[in-house]
Amino acid sequence: MKTVFWAIIILVGGMVAGTLFLLENPDRFKDQIASVVSTNSDYELEIAGELGWRYWPPIAIEASNISIAVKGAETLASFGQMEIDVDLLPLLTQRRLIGINRMRLSNGSITLIVDEAGRGNWESFEPDTPFTPAPPNGGPPTIPPTLHELLLQNIALNYSDLQSETEYTGKITSLKTSELEIGKPFDFSLAADLADAENAASFAASGRMIYRDTDKVAFEETVISGSGRTGDVALPEFQVTTAGEWHADRSTLDLKPTSIALGTLRLTTSGLVNLAGSAPHYDGIMEMESTDLTREAARFDLDLPITTLQFATGIYASAEYFNFTDLAGQFDNSPFTGRLRYSPGDPAALSGDIRLEQFNTADYLEPTGQTQPSSSGSTPTDDPTVLIPAEELRTLQVNLIARIRELTHDGEPYLNPKLDIKSDTKTLRMTANTEAYGGRLVSDLTSYLDESVVSDVRLTLDRLDLKSITEIGDITGSLTGNSDLQFDGTTLEDLSQSLSGRSTFTVTDGTLNVTPIKQIAATIDQLRGKTSRIAEWPDIVPFDHMVASHVFSGGTRTGQVLTSQLENLHLTAQGGFDPVRETLRYDVTARFERGDNGRFSVSDELAGVRWPLSCEGPFSASISELCFGDDGAIRDLVADIVKQELKDRGRQRIDELIEDKVPDELKDLTRDLFRNLFNR
Repeated sequence: MKTVFWAIIILVGGMVAGTLFLLENPDRFKDQIASVVSTNSDYELEIAGELGWRYWPPIAIEASNISIAVKGAETLASFGQMEIDVDLLPLLTQRRLIGINRMRLSNGSITLIVDEAGRGNWESFEPDTPFTPAPPNGGPPTIPPTLHELLLQNIALNYSDLQSETEYTGKITSLKTSELEIGKPFDFSLAADLADAENAASFAASGRMIYRDTDKVAFEETVISGSGRTGDVALPEFQVTTAGEWHADRSTLDLKPTSIALGTLRLTTSGLVNLAGSAPHYDGIMEMESTDLTREAARFDLDLPITTLQFATGIYASAEYFNFTDLAGQFDNSPFTGRLRYSPGDPAALSGDIRLEQFNTADYLEPTGQTQPSSSGSTPTDDPTVLIPAEELRTLQVNLIARIRELTHDGEPYLNPKLDIKSDTKTLRMTANTEAYGGRLVSDLTSYLDESVVSDVRLTLDRLDLKSITEIGDITGSLTGNSDLQFDGTTLEDLSQSLSGRSTFTVTDGTLNVTPIKQIAATIDQLRGKTSRIAEWPDIVPFDHMVASHVFSGGTRTGQVLTSQLENLHLTAQGGFDPVRETLRYDVTARFERGDNGRFSVSDELAGVRWPLSCEGPFSASISELCFGDDGAIRDLVADIVKQELKDRGRQRIDELIEDKVPDELKDLTRDLFRNLFNR
């Protein structure tokens, strides 16, 4: 018994002594480790530092200064430290099946480069030849080792695409996997940072992957979460839940339904990512929704009035362009369909065809007439509202059509409006047409996008119902006409200061509210002591035909001249309107022809007399309010004449009242009126 005991002691002691002798010479395993990598992949491994043993716990090989590269290429990755915890006995006996319990790589860098031909430095130089593990010394094929755990720590990342001129940098803080064996699923977790010149993200990922063979890796139940920034704007935390399969031989990623949550944005997509060739792209479908798009836009200092948005679309995305097909969705209460294509080149290009079921501008614009006065008490007239975004259009080609089944503006329906926009960075052309006010409106805009922008506008009005337009009813009828206008600049204020051009139009089968003229005539009749024919007119006079012309000269606020003839009534107006304040001021004169050739017949003594009116006020006021408001100069004059009982027709007193009460530009007209009325 004692002999057996000592025999066991001697045997174990000899094995330990032999093992320790072998462990003292780990460098002899350098070639074997490199051979395992080379024979089981397209990569070469070089160990520049020395190998050493870590004896406990557990026993592992330690190495420094390790580099990996595609065979025959420059270094792809380098690591300062490597630890390999292997099954000791198979390694010492040089068995073909080696188990690696744990591999740890740390303090290194990985450099990925796509050259001008679209080839990655991680790709084999013979991509069309499938890799087959080479048998050592003509023997049976080497069986890839089983890696029970892989751990990467503190690894710098550098990615450069020479084709698209994009660069990314990052860091793998930690990457850990469970057992890696072909055909078996393994768990992984990752913490990393990634950034380019303008964007950055920090994220963590975890999930399950299956290394099916050397060319195929599947992933499932993968969750990525983190936060980031774009420029100086901090993005909300995001979360991505995804699954798919990577085919290395085809350089494609089959992306299964993937959900992305970013703030209130929810996006779901699936499709094929193709990284082969010179134009990597994504082809799939996408759905998106947001319950507070206004808040999301505010993160980027954008004023977007849309609150809710949801849509589904087919999507093709590449570095060259983004194509959205079969668009269908809704923003707020407006359903839409169509297609869009955007190319981010130089110049960029936007094209498409969008159709909306309905759209109400009241949901997005302030009510009319809500302009706030300045601190000095007057309303500012310098409106920065941009009409022609020239700076953006100089770098963007546009070919876009938008249609709306029913557009509502200021409570008025516009049926089937269509807007066609074309721009080639030098010239913008827009055509719009719609059914409105019982007729049809057509407008054409051509803007020349030089340093000083000049725009030509042509308007065509076809049988519009004037009562619907004015909402007041002072003048009614069917309006037909056209305008040829020009303006300089890009803003509403520029238009207000520079608009010029001529308009001609006709009104048929209409009526005119002549109450203002009757009010003057009634007062004058009191002065004259006799009743004129005007007093016998109805308040609303029908007419068959009216022709008119209008001239803009030097803007909208002044310099306008309107002339019109309504049967035997001639009207002339000079003045302008302010599109910002939504007010107008015109000095109007009316003159009646002699005879009974029209419905506006007057006595001979009133025929040929110029009747002056000063009309001023908001767009929404009636003719009576505009021309006979509290500031009506002629009304004040006539009232004073009546009050002071100037029935002696004293010329001196009348002249004094004219001088005192009437604006300078109306003095001559007023003297002419009284000269004719009183035969002075």
